[in-house]
Amino acid sequence: MLAAGVLPAVTLAVGVPPAVRSTRRPRPRVSTYYYEEGKKMAKDPVCGMDVDEKKAKATSEYKGKTYYFCSKGCKVVFDRDPEKVLREGPQMQM
Repeated sequence: MLAAGVLPAVTLAVGVPPAVRSTRRPRPRVSTYYYEEGKKMAKDPVCGMDVDEKKAKATSEYKGKTYYFCSKGCKVVFDRDPEKVLREGPQMQM
């Protein structure tokens, strides 16, 4: 016999009843990248993210200028058609 207030294990394995589930909305995604004083920052031309020039995941030279990227994926997009990326500006890709 179960004591008052104790649910059988089978009920717990099924999941949380809808009335008990949280109705809070999920938190918005927040970048974990913070600006530190004195760092030289560049803007990734593909996604618009600020990139520390010393820690950039990739770089490309185009028409005598160095471009810094937050990821190799952004570099690939840029290298395919740099004129298009520079003309259209950063595009959010989430």
